[in-house]
Amino acid sequence: MALKDLLIKAGLVVDDEQDHQSTNPPSPKEMLEFEMHSPAAEGASVTLETADTSEIAENTSFETIYASSGVPAITFPAERLLKVLDGLRAMDATNRRAAVVAMDAADDAWSVDDVLADASRKIAALQAHVNQLNAAVSDVQERERAQKAALDKDYEVLRASIAEQIAQLQEAQQLAATEHAQAVSALEAKTMAAVGAAQREQLRIQSEIERLNGIGPQVG
Repeated sequence: MALKDLLIKAGLVVDDEQDHQSTNPPSPKEMLEFEMHSPAAEGASVTLETADTSEIAENTSFETIYASSGVPAITFPAERLLKVLDGLRAMDATNRRAAVVAMDAADDAWSVDDVLADASRKIAALQAHVNQLNAAVSDVQERERAQKAALDKDYEVLRASIAEQIAQLQEAQQLAATEHAQAVSALEAKTMAAVGAAQREQLRIQSEIERLNGIGPQVG
C-alpha cells in the first residue's frame, strides 16, 4: 500500500480523484504491509505469530507411563500388594509383615522381592516422566522468551518506522502497540496454562510415588 493510499485510508488526506468518504483506520496488518516495504524496515522481519504451548498432557495413565518406559507386567504387581496391605491395616506392623511373608510362602507364583522390584521399576518410570514434564516446561518457557524477544524487536522496528515516516498516524501506532500487547499476553497465558498442567501432573505422580514407596517400610 502506497503512503498516499495509507494516509487516505487513515482519513488524514483527501483523494484528489474522488470525493472524500470516511473510512476505517488502517488495520495493523495493513500497517505491517506498508512498513515492511518501507526503507526503514528493509531487511527486517515482522513476526507476530505465537506457538502452541498446550502440548503438555495431563492425567496420563500410569499404565501408559509404565508401558512407555518398558516396565514388564508381573503376576503380582506392586499395586496388588498395596491393596493387600490396605486390607491388613488393622494389624500391627509385625503381624502385617508376618501375614505377607505367609502369603509369599504359600504361593510360588510371586515373591515379595518381585513386588519390591516392580515398585522400584515403576518409581523410576514415574520419575522419568516427571523429568520429561520438567523438560517440556523448560522448552515452552524457552520458546516464550524467544518469541517475546522477536515480538519486542518487530514491534520496535514498526514503532520506530511509524514515528519516523508517518508521525501523524498516532492512532496506527496505538493499534500496533495493542496488537503487540495482546500477542505477548496470549503467549504468557498459554505458558501459564502449560506450567499449571505440569505442576498438577507432578503432584498426582508424586502422590503415587509416595504410595509405592510405602511398600518397603511395610514389608521390610
